Amino acid sequence: MYNEAQIYRLDFALHQGQKAYNNFNPSLEKLKKPLRNFKGTEKAVSKPLLLQLSNNYQADFQAAES
Repeated sequence: MYNEAQIYRLDFALHQGQKAYNNFNPSLEKLKKPLRNFKGTEKAVSKPLLLQLSNNYQADFQAAES
């Protein structure tokens, strides 16, 4: 069972994944651009990766609920 903080993080991840899915454009130029930079570093999360992470969290969350 998840505690409140874990549920909040899962909900946030799902929300971010949904935003990425809603904004998804499969053109190659868009995919090359990072979705978000962390504190000015070069590390970035691509939209397909974020969507995959969101799907993973959703599967875990549904498994925990059942």
